[in-house]
Amino acid sequence: MFKKIKRYWYNFTHPVIGEVWQLHRVRQEITNVDNLKLYEITPERLKYLIDLYLKNGYEFISMDDVYEYVSKRNKCKKKFVAITIDDGYEDNYFVAYPIFKKYNIPFCIYVTQSYITGEKRSSEFVDFKMLSIDQLKALSEEPLCTLGGHTKSHCRLSLLSKDQQYDEIVSGKKWLESIIGKPVVHFAFPYGDYNKQSIDIMKECGIKCSVAAWGGGVRVSGNIYELPRVLVTEDKIE
Repeated sequence: MFKKIKRYWYNFTHPVIGEVWQLHRVRQEITNVDNLKLYEITPERLKYLIDLYLKNGYEFISMDDVYEYVSKRNKCKKKFVAITIDDGYEDNYFVAYPIFKKYNIPFCIYVTQSYITGEKRSSEFVDFKMLSIDQLKALSEEPLCTLGGHTKSHCRLSLLSKDQQYDEIVSGKKWLESIIGKPVVHFAFPYGDYNKQSIDIMKECGIKCSVAAWGGGVRVSGNIYELPRVLVTEDKIE
């Protein structure tokens, strides 16, 4: 009984003010590889969810806006959704981007350096095409798009020393900045894996907002360096 009361009080004093969606690939056809289809969504399903949330009174905002809401405790007039996409797949440009452009919806792509340069594949099962340098540059000029860091090699940060983490985070950040000519101030932890040292590096290198890989909705008084996300796929949203 005490736990229920405590949970109720927490939910009352820390209400959910919005969601940060986590996407990966937006594809016309879902792959038949079981552990990959969990990270895919068709454009039809994505548009359906956008329409559903708009109908239910949500507003779609950028990660900069999320930062303002959470860090400065700015009052939300509506519940929000911020769309984020991990890794940097080519379909983000050819399939997802036109949808966001049509709806005039902000979106953030977290880019893994080694996937773009070809030093590492995003999957051992399927050789997905990644964004090109030219596509990254074009996206950086789109007002709706924010580009963020996602490490150099898509590693599990908590398994590394602080120096190794620093290299993964900062090298990937500087590489992306050299391409787009803009500061990179947003970051997503690969696999949602991080520790206190990871957070310390976020603050040291100028990242103002970082996201995990799960956790549900964003609450009032949340930690701006550990923002939860909701995984959005073809079959579910959780």
